[in-house]
Amino acid sequence: MVGGGFGGLTVILLEKLVLLRLARLSDAVQAVGDSHDLTLRVPMGGTDELSGLGQSINGMLKQLEQGAAELAREREKVERLLLNVLPGSIADRLKKDEGAIAEFFEDVTILFADIVGFTHFSIPCYYNI
Repeated sequence: MVGGGFGGLTVILLEKLVLLRLARLSDAVQAVGDSHDLTLRVPMGGTDELSGLGQSINGMLKQLEQGAAELAREREKVERLLLNVLPGSIADRLKKDEGAIAEFFEDVTILFADIVGFTHFSIPCYYNI
């Protein structure tokens, strides 16, 4: 009788003090994962191992949030640089990962012109010789 009562009390305490808190922690982590919102935190109070685990998870979420913000800033820099170098339509095609960007033209004319003596006159002016 005493053993059965002690066993029942042990199961109840184990459920209330450990398993219920562990299930809440698991649900909170699952909610953060499902929402993809790195600003969410896991609510854990206390000073035991489960609370420490919750604090570690919150620290990890903070670092991930900071990393995502840094990645967004770097992505914005790359976007501005790309638009400074290339026309918007070409930049959009590169972002879609089309591979090599080459266009086909049925008829093309290439003009090459050389002004006789121009190099002789331009070099002293360009280099201030």
